[in-house]
Amino acid sequence: MLSLRKGEECIIMKDNKIMLIIL
Repeated sequence: MLSLRKGEECIIMKDNKIMLIIL
């Protein structure tokens, strides 16, 4: 996560939250 830019981290975090909601 640290190697990615803040914007990319936010997108990944949002994707992870969506996946958790689906699961």
